[in-house]
Amino acid sequence: MASDASIRSLDYILQLPLLQGMSRREVFQLAEKVALHFQKHARTAVITRQGTRCEELYLLIEGTVSCRRESDDHTYAVSEQISAPYVFEPENLFGMHTRYAHTIEAQTDVQMLVVGKQAVREVMFDFPTFRVNLLNALCFQVQRRDYELWKNKRSELEAKLIDFMLARCIRPAGHKDLQIKMSRLSQELGTTRLNISRLLNGLRECGLIETHREHIVIPRLEALVNR
Repeated sequence: MASDASIRSLDYILQLPLLQGMSRREVFQLAEKVALHFQKHARTAVITRQGTRCEELYLLIEGTVSCRRESDDHTYAVSEQISAPYVFEPENLFGMHTRYAHTIEAQTDVQMLVVGKQAVREVMFDFPTFRVNLLNALCFQVQRRDYELWKNKRSELEAKLIDFMLARCIRPAGHKDLQIKMSRLSQELGTTRLNISRLLNGLRECGLIETHREHIVIPRLEALVNR
């Protein structure tokens, strides 16, 4: 049975993606049926790491976190900031590869709702709205990846950089951080280091990026995409 403190928090978590459309009564029933754990994390706390087994569903109620993912060969990484409300990696809870794809670190004081895998199974079967919301989230991920494979490949170098980031980001907007060597970025974009340097200098002069040693900061990805 959920604690009184958890019950009092349910009104606030109704805005979470997987709970949208559920009535207050349904959420009360959910809290009575399965174990809902509320966690608070201080700034800089690591909530989970890339590659660890995905045995719990994390739903961000309050605050902002950083989601960081490294390439398989550990030669570059993309970080981005995600603010509440948000549900992390439901697509990795079931299937053949059940490991977290990102390292999640608190950027502010945050509050999480954590639901175990078995509890998610119980909720899916007993609460149709939750089941539909979860299916919609999974379908979105599949459709997005399919679209990336089949869309026209652009030849302009700036467009290639944008597509590179969009394919690796959770959200197509907001603050992004790319840690990569110029030699690796030139390989990824199919050009020379000199052309990469010219591109980055031009974008920096326009105020669209900030550059540091092996480090590119994009304050607002949507500004780069829409310019």
